[in-house]
Amino acid sequence: MPSYGGLIAWRHAFGETARFSGGYSGLFIDNPDYLADTVTSSVQSVFGAILWDVAPNVTLGTELMHGLREVESGADGSITRFTFSTKYAF
Repeated sequence: MPSYGGLIAWRHAFGETARFSGGYSGLFIDNPDYLADTVTSSVQSVFGAILWDVAPNVTLGTELMHGLREVESGADGSITRFTFSTKYAF
């Protein structure tokens, strides 16, 4: 059952307090024929995030992620997620 996958990401700073991160990941599997048609054959996702240090020890963030999954039968699905975060480092 050979498979291959990877992740590539990039981070870019905007001054001293803000940064952008983006990336892509994927996994592709060559499943044997005796497995059910419902097993995963591939998954992929792409994301972009912005983080901003608004005060000492306080970071605000937002991220948009989109993911895809396909099973051996050829059926597929996707998800899109938009999140916010706040971090206080003490």
